Amino acid sequence: ESFGARLPEDFLRHPVVLETMFVNGTEAWYAPQRRWVAENATDDDLSTIAEDPFGRPHVRDEEWRTSHQMIHTLSHLLRYREKIGEDVLDLSPGRNLVVVEWGGGYGALAKLLWRRSLSYGRPVVLIEIDLPFMCAVQEAYLDEVFGMGVMTRGILSSCEAWNLKESRPGVYFVPVGAAPFHMWGDVDLFVSTWALSESTAEAQEFVGVSTNWFQAKHLLLGYQTLRAPFAPSTAFVGMFPESILVEKMPWGPPFQFYAFL
Repeated sequence: ESFGARLPEDFLRHPVVLETMFVNGTEAWYAPQRRWVAENATDDDLSTIAEDPFGRPHVRDEEWRTSHQMIHTLSHLLRYREKIGEDVLDLSPGRNLVVVEWGGGYGALAKLLWRRSLSYGRPVVLIEIDLPFMCAVQEAYLDEVFGMGVMTRGILSSCEAWNLKESRPGVYFVPVGAAPFHMWGDVDLFVSTWALSESTAEAQEFVGVSTNWFQAKHLLLGYQTLRAPFAPSTAFVGMFPESILVEKMPWGPPFQFYAFL
């Protein structure tokens, strides 16, 4: 409600956003993560993380002109590439890459995937499933960054007959209550970085059992183990495919894990 009709130009400094969606960690967290990214990122990788002025994000790194948040987000993709041996953009050669993200925050990963899509010439169809208010926040932010409708394709109330592979590249927003059980099958990658472990047990069962991870061929998950205040935070771990690779996150707060497939 404090945002009003449009996002304020400094909304990334709002206390709720800083507490829940925008990473600006301690030096003990930031320094090793930044060092690892520097050792594993290409120049093309780093060219996609420069921060945008809208939102007034905290710029932590003057050399890369970026925030800890964008370094953190890039590290997820680089960690996946190191462990699986393939960049996420190469998971669907010769056609649109279809990615479903469960809980997109303010839009950091969507922004990064779109930039990398343009940089590497790989068309991406990104489906953001989130609370209706957060879908609106993500759409508004990405429109501010890239221009109205340049990458955003609107908030959908129904997607029963959606041909994912033939869809126009860009990001589509699906309020969580409109996400159907049965229309998936063309999804290349399911992503959720902490949103799933902060979801209800019912929501986790919907993702891991009812949709079978949206029938995605690949998974990239960041999550926290069982700890207050998110009591059901490890329920979905029992729904993992047998071949999934799990590792403790090498930086940041304790009890944080990655899962890759």
